[in-house]
Amino acid sequence: MNLSVRALTNLHLSSLAPEDFFLLLAHATGQTREYLIAHPEYEISVPIQKKFLALVKRRVHHEPIAYITGHKEFYGLDFSVTNATLIPRPETEIMVERIIEESLKKIKMISTRSTKKILIADIGTGSGCIIISLAAHLKKDCTEKFSSFEFHAVDISSAALRIAKKNAKRHGIDADINFHSGSLIDPIKQYFSSADEIIIAANLPYLSSRIYQSCSPDVKEYEPSSALISRQHGLSHIIELLESIAFIRSSSQSIPLTFWLEISPEQESLLSAKIPAIFPDAIFAFENDLAQKCRFAHIVLT
Repeated sequence: MNLSVRALTNLHLSSLAPEDFFLLLAHATGQTREYLIAHPEYEISVPIQKKFLALVKRRVHHEPIAYITGHKEFYGLDFSVTNATLIPRPETEIMVERIIEESLKKIKMISTRSTKKILIADIGTGSGCIIISLAAHLKKDCTEKFSSFEFHAVDISSAALRIAKKNAKRHGIDADINFHSGSLIDPIKQYFSSADEIIIAANLPYLSSRIYQSCSPDVKEYEPSSALISRQHGLSHIIELLESIAFIRSSSQSIPLTFWLEISPEQESLLSAKIPAIFPDAIFAFENDLAQKCRFAHIVLT
């Protein structure tokens, strides 16, 4: 028997949050979430009901909505995701916004005939949501000077890189981003010497084992732990990245460089001591997310 959206809602709201209900129903029906909310009388056929119930069962077992639907919106763009990649988080959008602001300020100082190059690298790119959002928005906002940017994305997971490349192609930005397989900056350090400025975005694994154990089943049972957990209070990957940059700068001409690092709130004090030890002349600050928790480290090396 066909059932209306209203009837299905009454049957399943006890087991699903309203947002989850409408996202899954939209995925099953091919209608938009907004349409279904606005049309509670819309009838759902029996085959679509069965498809929807199979999705509900997966969600009840804590599988994230993004993995069920295969999609997640980030910074106004839609990204394909699989369990080979982390699910893009809203808080990471803040880092993208700050890098765009910073990049636009830098590009205004460059004439259209200048050969100056700004290298932007995304270390641990995952689904590619950071680098693709940056490239797509900068291409739109500074068309005449877009050639001054050079974009690189690195991930140690070949499966994640396949998803990132697919997302870049989907948004028509694949020809503008260089994707590299490898660890941290190893695959791209040869490009540094030809850049006039470097901006590095890194959303690396930053959860300690203790914090990871307190995560929800949605995270622990489905998202790749290798992209979440790091040793040394969750800072092992970040410290290795910073030390790699310090080594390069000690053996070659220093190039102005900016880091944006996503971190866990309890790491602020640890990094406050570690950053000056690695970069004595660094200017650095921390920024909160929308929940007013310390979420980002901003480091400037001149």
